[in-house]
Amino acid sequence: MSEATSAAPICQVMSSPNYEPIAFSNADMYEAWHGAMRDEIQVLHSNDTWSLDSLHPLMNVIGSWWVYRIKRYVNGNIEQYKVRLVTKGFTLQENIDYSKTFSPVIK
Repeated sequence: MSEATSAAPICQVMSSPNYEPIAFSNADMYEAWHGAMRDEIQVLHSNDTWSLDSLHPLMNVIGSWWVYRIKRYVNGNIEQYKVRLVTKGFTLQENIDYSKTFSPVIK
């Protein structure tokens, strides 16, 4: 296979992803997902719901992962790439990592 024939499909895939990746390593190849992740981080910062902090040796770090979704119009065309940063809350231990619970739902 020549370089010209192998490069053409990669460029097409890189510019317009048509599937929802299940891991960051899959989404990292596409600019559309990068833009959606930047937008999500910006929203988290602007709402003061998330901040980057330095790690203290006694801190328990809670992991996170990205959830990727494609919103589509009724005709099937892509409307928007949606991304959410989700924490691994199932790793928390009551009275060690938290003492109160809350629901992140707007009422």
